[in-house]
Amino acid sequence: MNKFPQIREALIHVEGAFTEEDSPYPEEFKILPSQSTVIADIKRVLKKFPEVRESEYFTIHYLREEVNVFFSIVLDMATSVSDAQRIGRLVRIGILQEISYITEATINYELAK
Repeated sequence: MNKFPQIREALIHVEGAFTEEDSPYPEEFKILPSQSTVIADIKRVLKKFPEVRESEYFTIHYLREEVNVFFSIVLDMATSVSDAQRIGRLVRIGILQEISYITEATINYELAK
């Protein structure tokens, strides 16, 4: 990035090809889940919320040993703002409680057309 000073951030996506058991890294090195694993885990939790029609636009940030996620949930067009906020809070709590490696979740609400 020193060659391109106008670039302030770069995203690198790597899918692991080994498990913790055969990891080439020292034992104290924490292996974080792949992006596809994070998304699958989030979608598994979202199935518990019938108000959520679908999910999309996943962004996962790996910061040291933290996993921060940002994604959108799609709700019914008739959902009120207060209900959308309530659902979003419950989804966020569910994600943080059930997926131990996620340290922060930001959820955007969209209404289905």
